[in-house]
Amino acid sequence: PIPPYRVNLDPGTGRLSTEVLDTHTGEVILRIPPSYADPAEDGVEDGAEESGRPKAPEVKA
Repeated sequence: PIPPYRVNLDPGTGRLSTEVLDTHTGEVILRIPPSYADPAEDGVEDGAEESGRPKAPEVKA
């Protein structure tokens, strides 16, 4: 049987991309690239602790 989706990890960025597959043919129906970000999550990291998630660590160059 063909799985309904496939997830790939980009080794360079550590981000996931997802492909939704047709379970009969294996054809890719939808690609969600690693650069996709939910617009509703803009600025969520600042208030992440309020949502119960730990705040992302700050990275300094």
